Amino acid sequence: MNPRTLELFLYENDPEEQFKVLSKTRKMGFEILAVYHTHPASPARPSEEDLKLAYDPDMVYMIISLLKKECEVKAFKISNGKAYEELVAVKN
Repeated sequence: MNPRTLELFLYENDPEEQFKVLSKTRKMGFEILAVYHTHPASPARPSEEDLKLAYDPDMVYMIISLLKKECEVKAFKISNGKAYEELVAVKN
């Protein structure tokens, strides 16, 4: 995959913006328990990039796959580059 094609598949938050949000959240007395993102064309499992970018082993990382007609939602804790699936219930 060439770099231009790769750009179409990767999304990264601005680290400075992430730090600001986390700081503000803590100052307000809140805790972020989970974050989510979509995989438009791949299954609901952490990609190699997801494993590299996961910064908090206590965070739940939810991934929503849009690959099929019905969305697939899975949740993981990621530590030291390894993903551990968490139970998640999705209610309509």
